[in-house]
Amino acid sequence: MPRQRNKRGLSVTLTPSNGQWVGFVTVGRRGDGSPDRRKRASAMCAGCKVSPRVGCDCYEACADKVRELEDQVAAKQVARAGKVQTLGQYLDAWLERKQDRLAYKAFVSYRSCAARLTAQLGGTAVHDLGTTEISRALKAIARDVSANEANKVHRVLRSALSDYEREHPNVRNMAKLVKPLPVVEEEIVPLRVDEVQRIFAVIEKRRTRARWYVAIACGLRQGEALGLAWHRTDRPDLPSDLDLEAGTLTVREKQYRRTWEHGCTDAHACGQRLHKTQPCPDPCRRHTRACPPPCPASCVGHASSCPQRHSGGLVKGEPKNRKRRVMALPENVRRALAAHLIQQQQERELAGSKWVDTGHVFTTPFGRPVDARRDWGEWKEILAEAGLRDLRVHDARHTAATFNRLLKVDARVVQGLMGWSTSRMQERYEHVVDDMMIDAATRMNDLLWPAAPGQTVPDPTGTGSATESATGRGAKILQFRPRAS
Repeated sequence: MPRQRNKRGLSVTLTPSNGQWVGFVTVGRRGDGSPDRRKRASAMCAGCKVSPRVGCDCYEACADKVRELEDQVAAKQVARAGKVQTLGQYLDAWLERKQDRLAYKAFVSYRSCAARLTAQLGGTAVHDLGTTEISRALKAIARDVSANEANKVHRVLRSALSDYEREHPNVRNMAKLVKPLPVVEEEIVPLRVDEVQRIFAVIEKRRTRARWYVAIACGLRQGEALGLAWHRTDRPDLPSDLDLEAGTLTVREKQYRRTWEHGCTDAHACGQRLHKTQPCPDPCRRHTRACPPPCPASCVGHASSCPQRHSGGLVKGEPKNRKRRVMALPENVRRALAAHLIQQQQERELAGSKWVDTGHVFTTPFGRPVDARRDWGEWKEILAEAGLRDLRVHDARHTAATFNRLLKVDARVVQGLMGWSTSRMQERYEHVVDDMMIDAATRMNDLLWPAAPGQTVPDPTGTGSATESATGRGAKILQFRPRAS
């Protein structure tokens, strides 16, 4: 009995050629953009060689091969033609395309994640990536670094493979099927009001007092605060970021540090004398922080010592989310900034010819911009002198957001002041503090146990009576009228 054949129609036409039935199926596009057409053929019987007949068994044999290939195309199981591209090769090309479209900090983060992926899966062909391989690599990164870093690497891989999937429709993005690793979020505890007062007492005699007033009261990011300018030497048409008469502050730019790049032809030879070949002894007396690992054999780093270095140092850029915003200054912050301006003019007179006019609001005693690391070090000194726990500079921003919530500032106003892109950022920055809990408990007490001024109400504990003054809101809510019978 002849076997049953699949009689589904074909998307291509089979033609006789050199004693064979031949069909070509387009399965995608090659790397150069040309169509990727695959050939399927079957030998013709003696009768079809004389007079080709559609529907013959030899014709159906070729048609079955074509249908099988079409099914593979539909299931995205067809391998790409030509040389197999590994994940490491694709990530290098992908980052090169992304560099001009990403902010510098974002690109550095992407490049770091790509390096971790290359170390784990760099030699694997992109179309051979599966959920098992990806999960194993992410767990290794979580074990060596952290689960948070592994999830960041996962997001970068998912984005890269999404672009690959658009270019190669027959390859599925397997990273979308991998679940993120569970992360235990570190609790952020903002400063209390009494702790802020202790900080203010410490910075009262410091020349950077206005800097920390701005950080805590206005909640500016570190780069935004260090990027504030009285005037801009490269853009004299722009007004000052601070209008002390109107009491407003405008965030237009941020300041950040870029890594230097080699300008020489042989980067490895340029940094030869600085290459670290052996790990540091234990204990290390040279490094105050974590010791850097030895350099790889083909190290091209140490660009800061290159005589032809470029594209590095302190630079200006657009603030996060590219949002320019204006905020009103608290009166004490405005006064501190006015005093800071007078002090800066005095420092300029003392520095004389050594003064460098950069136009920055917060500078060194010689007018140069303040580096973020130096700013961070001063914050740590202030915390130690005030006897407070260790905190990040960014925790001052969390403190400002929490205080706005404590003061019951409208959510839309807070979003504008903080420069958030969405209102969901409130959940991340606004924390519930003890004062909020006490206020909630007081309101609940006044609601459930209202009393007129001077009225004695029963004590719920049953031990006696208590005299309480109810709030107008609580008394009004509980003024129930009996239903008419």
